[in-house]
Amino acid sequence: TTSPTSSPSKYPSVSPTSLPTSSPSVSPTSSPTTPPPTTSPTTPPPTKSPNNSPGIPVITGGTLSLSNADISSLDEQQTKEFTAGLEHTLEEQGCPKDAAIHSCDCTILSLVQDVVSQRNRLRKLSRQLQSSVLVVNYELVIVAICSSSDCSDAQEVANQLYEQVTGDLRDAIDEGSLVSSLQATSSEISTLLENATISGDFSEVVVPILALLSDWYPNWIVGSNSCLSDDNAPY
Repeated sequence: TTSPTSSPSKYPSVSPTSLPTSSPSVSPTSSPTTPPPTTSPTTPPPTKSPNNSPGIPVITGGTLSLSNADISSLDEQQTKEFTAGLEHTLEEQGCPKDAAIHSCDCTILSLVQDVVSQRNRLRKLSRQLQSSVLVVNYELVIVAICSSSDCSDAQEVANQLYEQVTGDLRDAIDEGSLVSSLQATSSEISTLLENATISGDFSEVVVPILALLSDWYPNWIVGSNSCLSDDNAPY
């Protein structure tokens, strides 16, 4: 049309003007032409109930005896690689795969090369046979989340972890996966352990005494005859 109509038409014009009108529409639409932003963000909100249960350190370890394994020929760098490979293998095979485990770290305490002598009689002649044994002393420190807020179940948690860790390591020793995982450290170590066999002994589980202490401590104010539990206990 050559002139504007007195009221908005029901349908859009098939021939819109090239320029906008000088005044706003007398009948705007009831909703915007573009959809509003979503009211629900795509990322989930943080949990309303975070896990505030404290963690306790659980210490266990033991001794591994590797027969037919002589590391005396390794240089300093190769010995470091061997030690790091041992720590990684023991963590991989022994650390529990559980959501209640905060951390699990292995430390090699010592590597002792020993020689075991055996006497065999062959054709009535005495002959001494020697085999090299590598004795590895290690320690695993596991930080586990307590089931109760006051960690009163610390010893129970430690005992369960001990059974799990020692059971997994026994299986790894019996199945040979402990040696094969260690051989994957490097080609030199793989050759060195080609004929190695392994056995293990486990030490008792230890929970540091501070982990078993209650949150309560004496109120040092003279004459108070009371205890406090305000997370300000002196250590």
